[in-house]
Amino acid sequence: MSLNENDVKRLKEVLERTNMRKNAPIREIPEDYKAFQRRVTQVEHVIELPEPCVPVRVVISTAIDKMENCPVHVNFHGGGFIHGQDTDDDLYCAHIAAEIKGIVIDVDYATSDQYPYPMAFNQSYAIVQMTYKKAQELGADPQRLSIGGSSAGGCLAAAIALKNAKQHDFPLCLAILEYAATDNWMPFAKSDDPHLERSRAFSEYYVDGELDLLKESYCSPAFASDAELTHLPHILFIAPKQCPFYETNERLAVRMMQQGNEVSYHAFLNSVHGSVVRMSGEWREAQDVVIRYIKNS
Repeated sequence: MSLNENDVKRLKEVLERTNMRKNAPIREIPEDYKAFQRRVTQVEHVIELPEPCVPVRVVISTAIDKMENCPVHVNFHGGGFIHGQDTDDDLYCAHIAAEIKGIVIDVDYATSDQYPYPMAFNQSYAIVQMTYKKAQELGADPQRLSIGGSSAGGCLAAAIALKNAKQHDFPLCLAILEYAATDNWMPFAKSDDPHLERSRAFSEYYVDGELDLLKESYCSPAFASDAELTHLPHILFIAPKQCPFYETNERLAVRMMQQGNEVSYHAFLNSVHGSVVRMSGEWREAQDVVIRYIKNS
């Protein structure tokens, strides 16, 4: 069934009531971090995609000193599938692009309140395909194509890696999963946990109330079979210890390794969900890890 008017009202109330950012203190963004935006150009485009996809906005960050045959990274922002790309994402992508002397394409995929699953997934997969096809035109090396995402975006990155392992549409050298929401059924499996109320609302919105979809592997990659977890690119987990998906991702990392994949797992003991892009806890260390892996891929 689809969400009705009362369902939508209920979910909006939950997300408004549990929004911790609205009362958060004003952050002081370090000047040296803001300076990375002066080392890149950032241009937004609206990309037309084949049906059934709707057009998608992307922000392309290109290092001013971009090297020849540079790496190209496609990023998928977080936000529970319902919040769009924002200035924190611009800063994060600028940092990566500047340090890899390459290109970062940030995908502002459709939000689930307007277009539920699988729209964001289909858009994101299509953009990675397009990036591969246009890599040389952009001055990038198509063999140095990586993807990554935070939270909801990490779910999309993991799902893209799964689908591409099956279809072989493009070579991926690396997939980065930052506190990835790889099990969107988990908040319902732990329905008695009040701390997961917000996550339950995000999940319900994502599938438009069709909760059984949350157990599909492209919606929740933790449900992938062993066969689906073969022939993956190098997977990098960025795992804040104080994250509701920490144990899920730890188990998924082990399963991926058992299927013969190269997996790197970096745990950050003093960080929370959202830390890498929202600049809390060990965010600088985590961003440095991301950059190092992209540069070395």
